[in-house]
Amino acid sequence: MLTAAPRNGFSLELSGRIVDEKGVPLSNVTVSLPALQRHTLTDSSGHYLFRDLPPGVYAVECSAVGFAKEVATVDVRTALGTLDFTLHVSPFDLGKVTVTARPQPSDALSLPEPLASLDGRQLDRQRGQGVIQSIEELPGVAASSRGPLNMKPVIRGLTSYRVVVAEDGVRHQNQQWDDEESPEISALDVERIEVERGPNSVLYGSDALGGVVNIIRAGWDFGDVRAPMLGGKLLLNGFSNNRQAASELMLFGEVGTVGYRATVGGQSASDITTPAGKLDNSGAGEFNGRGVVGTKREWGNASVDYSHLNQEIRIHPDPEGPLADTRPIQKAQHDRLNAHLDFQLRGLRIELNNNWQRNERQLWETDTVDLVLDSYTFDARVHHRPIGHLYGTFGTTLTVQTNATLGSEPMIPAFRQVNFGSFLFEQFDLDNLSFSGGIRFDNRKLSVNQNEDLNVAAQTLRYTTVSGALGCVWRVFKPLGLAINVGRGWRSPTVEELFVSGVDVDEPPIRHVAGDPTLEPEASLSIDCSIRYVASKMTGELAVFNNRISRYIYLAPTGTKDSATGFDNYAHRQTNALLSGGEFRCQAQVIDWLLVNFGGDYVRGENEAISRPLPLIPAARLLCGARVIRSSVLKFTNVYLDLSTRTAVAQNRVDLLETGTPGYTLTHLGLGGEVQTGSGPIRIDLSADNLFNVAYRDHLSRYREYALDPGRNVSLKILVPFSVLD
Repeated sequence: MLTAAPRNGFSLELSGRIVDEKGVPLSNVTVSLPALQRHTLTDSSGHYLFRDLPPGVYAVECSAVGFAKEVATVDVRTALGTLDFTLHVSPFDLGKVTVTARPQPSDALSLPEPLASLDGRQLDRQRGQGVIQSIEELPGVAASSRGPLNMKPVIRGLTSYRVVVAEDGVRHQNQQWDDEESPEISALDVERIEVERGPNSVLYGSDALGGVVNIIRAGWDFGDVRAPMLGGKLLLNGFSNNRQAASELMLFGEVGTVGYRATVGGQSASDITTPAGKLDNSGAGEFNGRGVVGTKREWGNASVDYSHLNQEIRIHPDPEGPLADTRPIQKAQHDRLNAHLDFQLRGLRIELNNNWQRNERQLWETDTVDLVLDSYTFDARVHHRPIGHLYGTFGTTLTVQTNATLGSEPMIPAFRQVNFGSFLFEQFDLDNLSFSGGIRFDNRKLSVNQNEDLNVAAQTLRYTTVSGALGCVWRVFKPLGLAINVGRGWRSPTVEELFVSGVDVDEPPIRHVAGDPTLEPEASLSIDCSIRYVASKMTGELAVFNNRISRYIYLAPTGTKDSATGFDNYAHRQTNALLSGGEFRCQAQVIDWLLVNFGGDYVRGENEAISRPLPLIPAARLLCGARVIRSSVLKFTNVYLDLSTRTAVAQNRVDLLETGTPGYTLTHLGLGGEVQTGSGPIRIDLSADNLFNVAYRDHLSRYREYALDPGRNVSLKILVPFSVLD
């Protein structure tokens, strides 16, 4: 860490020189300050320079094609700070910066929390038909699905209400009437995805018991890099299995101190094909658009970001069930407007977010569900200047939500919910030790409207709690770190769990479900330990965890039948639950042109009240792969050939209400490269998933009781950059 005396509280500089292992200066290296969303390029002598920096502790990231990413922490309190880097030749990205784990970005070896991320070419290769499909093969992460466009993330056996999905660090607010609603975020307009495993209630409040998925989209700020007045990218994707076609046009540029970016895209898919044939009524369609404009000045920066998404997903019914002749359709519309301000005041850096979201979801089955959720969030974070080795952030969040029940089948009552939370998060760094911790206070007020159809009286419920986290990282030597993290999380019951009343046709067995207004908030106490190794030729991580959740909410049969429908009655209950397990992953460069990787995960879930497994726990998995890389082949550069397998063992530890699933192995084959042009590289990726058309049933598939999962799927992805006005 670098330290010296300040010139003033507002305009500091940071400079340095970047060389390779032989001391040769490297030009066109991207140097970034993620906390400030600033980046620049080195000149022909390997030098870089940032001006007008506020005082603070920042992670500085250096990246260049063919070299491992390097990250260092700098304490900017000097007029002319310097920080030099030596980059090491490496075929894969290492030392990535994280944003979701804490208010200040940090490098992988300084984080007590386990985290995985996707960006750059790795994200291009793994970009799925839906945004959650892209992260499905990260260790510790799975997906609960009804097809590629209808997926929810599962982290360490927890999903739905217990996993928070965020966009650019701001929580994505979608419907809470059912646990199967996937996030309405386009897979095309994504620049980076970060997944933190483990509770994160300190930063996000209620619901982050399993972890956080932060989806980061391309921004408006080009930093100190010269940007065109008008440039763009065209993304074209095609998938054979369900004849899905997807495309997106992105335009961006910078005029003086104002930057902008606009995107429009969509996709259309027919029915899913399995080894046993097509799944009737399983197609999907989507349209999305986004515009963002921002400006930067000496005092900081400001931006406004608006996005819109329309989505239609058709749900394949059980062909032998009572609704076999229906054609369920789920429609969702999501609008999001975010105003962001980042400025300095008396030596403090202050971030403000004003966020509005509207989510409307309609469902046609035997009747109509139509719900509209409006959410307004004000979020403020104050980053104080370093005090010795201590630096950190104070934050506060106010969220107001109103939900209107418009359909002929109400399912849940209309409500108004007000959440207020404040947190303090601090980090203390020594030469080879980092301590971090935070504490948060939350208050939630839920006002429910009277609904005679659901037999719900008007009432108000309040929930108040304190959560916290404490972690430590010991950097044994530069490539190796040991970490331990303890976190206390919480989750208040949702309106569905409290007041739902009706027939649930989404998953067999079809049943009549009822809420329980006396449910109390869940509370978790989690501990995880990890060992990490990050070097230019190899990177790896081994993590184990234990997460105990008090008053865990689940659905259980009552032993009676609903008099009106004849279906079995189910009700929400509470118990104590224990989830434990671990993940591992490793990447290594065996020889110059060959990379190998392997990883896996395992989670065990237990309902302690009845000594039975929790439902919908993912099967243990083993992930193996090899990649051949070449710098050039014919006119293509950065060429690769991928071969990988994903093996899931049989899942026979199941709840009384579900059936087990046999094990399976899927094979993936990929080939890709780049064609250099004056506007940048054209990227081409060709791949085949489930190469051998294996018939299998994923344990988290919502179709597993009556249908196979998708068969072979060949995809072609092309990204074409262009420049109109320089």
